[in-house]
Amino acid sequence: MKFLLLLTLTVFSGVESYAAKAVSDTVPYSAQSMAGDFSTAALQMGVNDRTSFQAVWTESTPSLSGTLKIQVSSDCSNWDDLSGMSVDLTDGSGSQLFILNAVSFKCLRFNFVSTGGDCALTVNQRAVNQ
Repeated sequence: MKFLLLLTLTVFSGVESYAAKAVSDTVPYSAQSMAGDFSTAALQMGVNDRTSFQAVWTESTPSLSGTLKIQVSSDCSNWDDLSGMSVDLTDGSGSQLFILNAVSFKCLRFNFVSTGGDCALTVNQRAVNQ
């Protein structure tokens, strides 16, 4: 009987710990023009448990093509591509969800390498902090 009571307290404690985490929703980039190659301004990152970004693009001119990727930095001036965090954009509009766990870098930005066309980019962010 004692064992069952301890198990119940442990489970409740875990739920209580998760509920105490802060959730923030932001829109760091809104309608950023993607005409040619560009990089967004750097976002200063805190140490987050989990962060997600939803990139939404709307084609402005026909023949949109290129690669949108997330780059990260520990000093906000030397940038590296974050492995597995890119999407190829082709004709039309669309969106891509990027989920990052255990964020430990200082800055993040989106980088677009264009091979044609033009579009507008909006990025939504949701962070769950300890």
